Amino acid sequence: MCDKILIFQDADGGDRKEVINEIKSHLKELEKYVDKKIFIIFSEEIEEWIIPNVHKPSDELKRRKRYEKYYLPDYADMINFNNIQQLESFKDFIRALTDD
Repeated sequence: MCDKILIFQDADGGDRKEVINEIKSHLKELEKYVDKKIFIIFSEEIEEWIIPNVHKPSDELKRRKRYEKYYLPDYADMINFNNIQQLESFKDFIRALTDD
């Protein structure tokens, strides 16, 4: 049995709550194995932590730097934590880390 699991998902500009409901519909079987599921839903895409407050940040990265999704780990040092503190996805992540 696992205490909790973090699930990360892009909303691609959609409603974050609808995305959570969609994910939950696919995870019924996990109920047996995981006590708590915590959803980290990016309003746009995970790349919003690199370029916050931009529509389709992965497209912006592609224009600027020839970005491809598999390069994502290489961009971790570009995250400016002062710039992402107001993002709901980041707040959810911090709550997940501090929640017992």
